Order: sequence, then structure tokens, then C-alpha cells
Amino acid sequence: VVALLMGSSPASAAETPAAKKDDNACVFAGTINNWRGLDSRNLVIWAPNGNVAYHVTLGFALTDLRSTETLGVVDGNGDGRLCGYGMDQLVVTGGPYPEKSTITGMTKLDDAALAELGDKYKVNLVRKAKQSGK
Repeated sequence: VVALLMGSSPASAAETPAAKKDDNACVFAGTINNWRGLDSRNLVIWAPNGNVAYHVTLGFALTDLRSTETLGVVDGNGDGRLCGYGMDQLVVTGGPYPEKSTITGMTKLDDAALAELGDKYKVNLVRKAKQSGK
């Protein structure tokens, strides 16, 4: 099963402290509504409804991950979920040729871990609604 996610701008990736890390989180692919590439192997996705952030780690580098506006999802086992284990993949389709990489880890992030990841990659990952207290 392949799904395409469209966005006006890329969303983000995140990393949590090792003591709290659980790389086997899952989300339903259809609930991903935003993402941000942090580098060629890390991104943050937001789902469901943009309320929960997840750090996604990839096995192979995707050169256009930080700049793509279209991100494809390959559901390797057909269960409708994108998970930090198994055969699920992300596909960058915005460059000169499609690139895909297997997901090797996915970690649910709390606000502190999201802010820490933003500091590490020098990007703002905190949603505006959270910043204004809404």
C-alpha cells in the first residue's frame, strides 16, 4: 500500500533522550498531517490531527528530505500503520528521481523531547498553537 502526503512545507523530525526512547511507535498513515526533515535520515511527523509528534529515523539517507513538499508512505505489511519496525518506508518524490528508505525507528515525543530535538537541529519544532497557549 502506498500513500502520498502533500504539504505546503516540510514538517519535522525528533529525537528523545536514550532513557525514554521507544523506537517501536506506530501511527495510522492517513493521520499524518505534517512533517519536517531534520537531516537526510531524521524527520519529525505530526499525527493524529497534528497533536502528537514522532521522531522518525531512516535506514538510508534521502537527499531531498529537508526540502520536499511531497512525502510518500509505503505500508510494508498492509496494516495501515507507519511503524518504527517492519518494512514501512518513506519516499521522497520531489527530486529528480524518487528516493525511498526503510524506517528503522519511530519515537513518540513529549513537549520537552520535541524542544530538545529542535535545539539539537537548530529548528523550531514547537507548533504555534502550543507557543501561544491555545
